[in-house]
Amino acid sequence: MPPRTWIVALALVAFGAAGRVGAHGAGEGHGDAAAAGQHGRAADCEGTPLHCASAATPLLAPDGRLLLAWTSQGAVYFAASKDLGRSFADPVVLDRRGRRLDGGSDARPSLAMDSRGRIAVAYAYFKDDVWNAEVMLVRSDDGGRHFSPPRALAPGDGSQRFASLLSAPDGRLFATWIDKAPAPSADAAAASAGERSVAVAYAWSDDGGASFGAPTRTPGASCECCRIALASDPAGCPTLAYRAVFDGRTRDTALVRACAMTGGTPTLAQVARDDWKTDTCPHHGPAVAVDAGGRVHVAWFTQGERRQGLFYAHDAAAPAGDAAPAFSPPLPVGDASSHAGRPALASSGRRVWLAWKEFDGRTSAVQVMQSDDGGDTWSAPRRVATTNGYADHPLLVAAGTRIYLSWLTRDDGYVFAEITGP
Repeated sequence: MPPRTWIVALALVAFGAAGRVGAHGAGEGHGDAAAAGQHGRAADCEGTPLHCASAATPLLAPDGRLLLAWTSQGAVYFAASKDLGRSFADPVVLDRRGRRLDGGSDARPSLAMDSRGRIAVAYAYFKDDVWNAEVMLVRSDDGGRHFSPPRALAPGDGSQRFASLLSAPDGRLFATWIDKAPAPSADAAAASAGERSVAVAYAWSDDGGASFGAPTRTPGASCECCRIALASDPAGCPTLAYRAVFDGRTRDTALVRACAMTGGTPTLAQVARDDWKTDTCPHHGPAVAVDAGGRVHVAWFTQGERRQGLFYAHDAAAPAGDAAPAFSPPLPVGDASSHAGRPALASSGRRVWLAWKEFDGRTSAVQVMQSDDGGDTWSAPRRVATTNGYADHPLLVAAGTRIYLSWLTRDDGYVFAEITGP
């Protein structure tokens, strides 16, 4: 059944061909090493910046505006809409990196806005030809009218990708990313061989992103090519889901509760033992949401020895302190023969929505199902959007009791649609 409200912002109508540059300008291209294929999308597109976009990220601001950041043809753009996507103001070019821009859909830009109207946008670009990247941050102190010059979020000799931002209720800005750092100096053999350790890193900012505290790494290793899912719990503490690496080769989904990040060593929980043993990069990150009761919901894709396909689980009980949560048995989601994957989650109260993408060889479709009891039972899936051309991953945005689908498509424009209810 079609969603209740469709709001389609056609890039060809809403935007001019180039977009205006931010008040402080934007960096020009930094080399032309190819970052296409699995690390991005080719720039062979004719049209407006949003029409040629590879990945777009929405944020509903407290003042009701829809904020959108996207990557297109080697540049990072930002625009705001006062009518939920029917029209947008002229886009601002936040940065230009050419083919060095990390523009893949799992590497989408991330947005956060605090109660003072300060906006932060994070993204990454490749520093060399072997996919070592650096996360950049731009800021606006006036709601998106002007932006600062780009600067490195966590300067260093390592590689950072897949940044996610979250504004906490106390006004602090939380940032997390995949951190590929040089091997510890104690391991002389590894260091001399140029080996690097990969883990999830995070840092807090007390000034809206103008500066960050020293980064801290979560326990264990992580996959270096899958996005981090990030959500806030009722207490305002970030909760991270990502693809960790267990026993050197097993790439299963892990969860870290951010409340433990304020002091001591955070506890890492394995969401499910899928036993996906691979030396390659899945490029397929999970999704996470935390409902009003504090229950954590996770959806993920796997090709493990124990199970294959798209799955969902929630924590079985709210753990005390820093104890690692146990999770419900994995629930299969979607049609595996149609390559169900790319999940998104959102919650309102105790209700939870799960969206994902399927592809039957010709048509990409977004499927949605919902739970009214915190994930214990689920409705039947319903198809809410389709397209025959390129399509980004679906995203879900919660606004009070309403849930919106955000979906960037090449043939049908950018879609922002309410999916609440049947």
